[in-house]
Amino acid sequence: MRVQTKLTSLLLFLAVILLAARHLHQTFENERVYLLFQQSSEEKKIYFNKLIILKGANLKSLSVDYTYWDDMVGFVRGNKDMAWARQNMDETALGTYQADAIWVYRPDLSRAYSIQSENASGLKDLPFSVEIIKDIFSKKRLCHFFVYTGAGLMEIRGATIHPTADPERQTPPQGYFFAGRLWNQGFLDDLSELIGGEIVIDRMKPAIPDSKTLLDTNMIIFSKELLDWRGGPAAYLYVSIHSAELDIYKRFSRNVTATFIYFLVIIIVVITAFMMMMLSRPFGFISQALKKENAVYLRPLEKDTSEFGDISRLISRFFRQKEDLVREIIERNKAEKRFQQVAAAAEEWIWELDSDGLYTYSSAIVEKILGYRPDEIVGKKYFYDLFVLEDRERLRKQAWEAIGARRSFKNFINRNMHKDGHIVWLDTSGSPIIDEKGRFFGYRGVDTDITERKKAEDELKEAYIRLKEIQEQLIQAEKLNAVGQLASGVAHEVRNPLAIILQGIDYLEIKTSPSSGDIFEVLAILRENIKRADKIINDMLDFSRAAHLNLTPADVNLIIESSLDLVRTRSRFDNILIIKELKKDMPLVLADKNRLEQVFINVLLNAVQAMPQGGSITVRSYDKKLEEIRNGIGKRAQDSFYFGELAAVVEIEDTGCGIPEENLKRIFDPFFTTKGQKGSGLGLSVTRNIIHMHRGLVHAESVEGKGTKITLILKLAERA
Repeated sequence: MRVQTKLTSLLLFLAVILLAARHLHQTFENERVYLLFQQSSEEKKIYFNKLIILKGANLKSLSVDYTYWDDMVGFVRGNKDMAWARQNMDETALGTYQADAIWVYRPDLSRAYSIQSENASGLKDLPFSVEIIKDIFSKKRLCHFFVYTGAGLMEIRGATIHPTADPERQTPPQGYFFAGRLWNQGFLDDLSELIGGEIVIDRMKPAIPDSKTLLDTNMIIFSKELLDWRGGPAAYLYVSIHSAELDIYKRFSRNVTATFIYFLVIIIVVITAFMMMMLSRPFGFISQALKKENAVYLRPLEKDTSEFGDISRLISRFFRQKEDLVREIIERNKAEKRFQQVAAAAEEWIWELDSDGLYTYSSAIVEKILGYRPDEIVGKKYFYDLFVLEDRERLRKQAWEAIGARRSFKNFINRNMHKDGHIVWLDTSGSPIIDEKGRFFGYRGVDTDITERKKAEDELKEAYIRLKEIQEQLIQAEKLNAVGQLASGVAHEVRNPLAIILQGIDYLEIKTSPSSGDIFEVLAILRENIKRADKIINDMLDFSRAAHLNLTPADVNLIIESSLDLVRTRSRFDNILIIKELKKDMPLVLADKNRLEQVFINVLLNAVQAMPQGGSITVRSYDKKLEEIRNGIGKRAQDSFYFGELAAVVEIEDTGCGIPEENLKRIFDPFFTTKGQKGSGLGLSVTRNIIHMHRGLVHAESVEGKGTKITLILKLAERA
């Protein structure tokens, strides 16, 4: 073959290589341009959203700062005049805060004040019905929405009015405050200048051209939805920006391509001047590398110092860049797919929060755990919104302590409210999201549903408590049995000698001369102490006896009346006023009438003895639902009453000397008394035992020097 033919063939071959390299390079550049376009679009959207927030910051500050202010409350109530309003709202709000309109309404929805700029001079009243004000603030104290007015689209910021001492707005609203700003052409021009593009408002959602069209025209176009007070679309912003970065990059890419081609052409011209053997071998390597798209074929030229070496290294670098880019895209896709598969298959709820605690990601399992779809949580709920109401503030503070310290946490046990209203226990673990520059973006973590485990733990605890109580009851029964045997023996062995002594006293009183006054006084003391000893023996028998109750439906008011009659025969009621507050038509209780009468008599006698100088005793009866969880009232198996049960309540309250706080906890203990020789210390112990045998409750309240109240809670006959 002639050299000319070989050179021609070589030139043709190199031309083919040139076209292939150009195509490869163009493909690579197109991919990079597309990625740059996507990144630039996202950055513009984020920048635009931040710009909207910044532009609206002063309007938000106006609605917040002016509405927890004592002077504003005073103005709404009529304590401030219009001069105050003009000074504080006309000059400051419209000037400093750049609002176009201010409206202040009283709680009855009557207008207290309004002021408008020249642009909004026709908006003396709100651009919507005042009847929806309470709907707007039914769930929150601050509002932000858009509405069309006669002057154009207006941004509205509103808040309820509260005193300065109530920045959290927990008290009832003292009025309503709205501030508005028109999004007129001047406002849009300012935004357009800041974003470097063109902004148009449309009531209909605009159609966005496809990515290829935008890429060809170097335009970044997107829309933003502006919401009305219901959360629906009020208007749309259509934003179009000409991307100077894409222009520059495309020009740079074309220059690089032109340089690349020019460089290859020079190489071809130079190579054609050399011998065929010097050209064919390097071009063969390059040709194979380009055809196979594999840099392995260029290894013989890696150390070549000529242009062939440069070309081979340049092509290898292009190949590596492409491979790295493709590999990165593939790995990202794989990682994202793996994460989605793991999140979908996991029983744990995987979530992410931003720095404010708002959900930015939620796995689908949340619907199974809490009943909410991910789209009902992401961007709409903060992590503490799902806590049970009574735990919310406490758990929110605990969580913010960890978030504020940017530390990881685990085994954070919390109660959450399911969408259908039942409680779900979650075990939460999380760690902060921090980039390589140390910037904090939020938290990522998992929640495990431990409701069944908590239920099992609670049942186990209840079973253990019940077992302990049964053990204590058995021990107490054994003790009472022993005390009963001892009391029976004491009664038998002591009463006989006491009877003989009493007979001796009777005999001595008969035989002793009336003139022997000292002897009669001693005999009276002996007789009184024998009666006291006999009463102690009777109280011990009552306390220790495992009595059998004769339970029947009974009218508690009748038992109270009979108890009062019996007490009147035993004690003096001089200067003591009996006040009866007995509810008519009281439901019947299931009781042993005699035993319950004994209880009332014991308590009434104690009340009489606590008022030697007189006073009043109030006896009440009523029925009520037990809605206060405390000892004996709850949802455990061992509780006497379940939460919400209807029960009969009897209160006996005196205005006597009261009980010192240190003695109040001991008054139901056996043999505890503050009456010295006058009391056995068994009366209230017997009272408590009888009430407990009725499956009821008894407790005492007292203030020393003011009086004591004994409360008895009894089961109703139809619920026992």
